[in-house]
Amino acid sequence: MVTESLIQIKNLYYKYEGKDDVSKNEYVLNGINLDIKKGEFIALIGRNGSGKSTLAKHLNSVCLPSKGDVFVDGINTKDDKFLYKIRTKVGQVFQNPDNQIVASIVEDDVAFGCENLGIPPDEIRFRVNKALTAVDMCGYEKHSVNTLSGGQKQRVAIAGIIAMEPECIILDEPTSMLDPKGREEVISTVMKLNREKKITVILITHNMEEAVSADRVIVMGSGKIILDGTPQNVFSKIETLNEYELDVPQASELIYRLAQKGFDVPECILNEEDCVNALLKIMQD
Repeated sequence: MVTESLIQIKNLYYKYEGKDDVSKNEYVLNGINLDIKKGEFIALIGRNGSGKSTLAKHLNSVCLPSKGDVFVDGINTKDDKFLYKIRTKVGQVFQNPDNQIVASIVEDDVAFGCENLGIPPDEIRFRVNKALTAVDMCGYEKHSVNTLSGGQKQRVAIAGIIAMEPECIILDEPTSMLDPKGREEVISTVMKLNREKKITVILITHNMEEAVSADRVIVMGSGKIILDGTPQNVFSKIETLNEYELDVPQASELIYRLAQKGFDVPECILNEEDCVNALLKIMQD
């Protein structure tokens, strides 16, 4: 079965005009071609300055191409008549939930985006309840946002986006300011939304263990796409990732080093359980 494209990027170039911090107005995106299918869960990784966040800003018309085109559900993002429609299709969750939360009470914050869309009050109440259920925050409707943990705040921010019923959610390093428990809460929520609600997810992250959870990993470097494939495929390219100063999951790194020493191990292992099984097999042999 062929899955329909949600986002198509064709020969995208972008430069920040007149910015002092971009030498000679060099392009920060260099010929990006990308096809994102409906319902995909994509991890977008790369060093700082690789172009990840700039690329993400093109997906909901925050930035417009200097050259090339971006299409969201067939709509060219350069067509300003459809700006509102594009931004209802593609929502974004930021790194710091405090920069996204605008109300002091949980249900008011989740309702905020819907109110701006002019949705009727009864429908807003329905959507708020549904969104809080989706992120496992039912029962917190009347809570003050200030009493929540970092992970809970981020889940409220996600609920505010999904209440607007986008087809795609971009999450720009949503766990970088969270403790391990908060990170686990957010990633579990994102995976649930993707699997159960079929929402397309684009997760920008520096955490390789988070990237392993995705269906597809895209690696960026110097404004270009360096690698694009399944986590197994991408994280088997240890030399390429090292060349761009990127880490790999710890299990993958250990198995790679064992292979370099001549041990008979699987080509690519991504998680601790499979790594332990591979080590047990080595010891038994």
